[in-house]
Amino acid sequence: MRSIKTVRLATSFLILSLAILLAGCPNNVKKGMSNPKVQEALTKIFEQKQLSESAVAEKEKGFKDKPEALQEVKKLYNTAAAKGNAFIEIVQLNLTAGTLQESDLEPRAKEVVEAVYRLQEYPNPPAKAIPVGIGDLIVGLTNAGIAIWKETKNEQMAIVENVKKELEKRKWEKYEKLPH
Repeated sequence: MRSIKTVRLATSFLILSLAILLAGCPNNVKKGMSNPKVQEALTKIFEQKQLSESAVAEKEKGFKDKPEALQEVKKLYNTAAAKGNAFIEIVQLNLTAGTLQESDLEPRAKEVVEAVYRLQEYPNPPAKAIPVGIGDLIVGLTNAGIAIWKETKNEQMAIVENVKKELEKRKWEKYEKLPH
């Protein structure tokens, strides 16, 4: 698993990138996206995608001459992508419905984080016990979904739609669309 320093550095980079991205957005997208809690939550969701894409790039370099290993990397990435996109869709659905089933988010967040972890650790088998940082990532991702809902539930529909569009942008790409 990546060192805490690496994860913190990646997180700082993502937060800075998101701040730069949002600073350059047109006003209608900025409206509703200027809420720091929503921005932080979107960054948490995006972080898992970035970790999985980084793991794929790293694994592809290491397994250039091992087609079986590359197939497994593809399978693990597609699993993480499916779990990540399902989590995003639940958050989007809750925004549309105007209700939140918090109990739906935590198990989905756990699936996302664990799938990304398995991808990062391949070809080594994942540890039987959950590593210390994984629990924090699950809580952080769950809280991100809750924060997005709480911060937008009383907003105008246009703002809710903007947040849903931002979530859509954070969905995982199909493996074939990743830079290889």
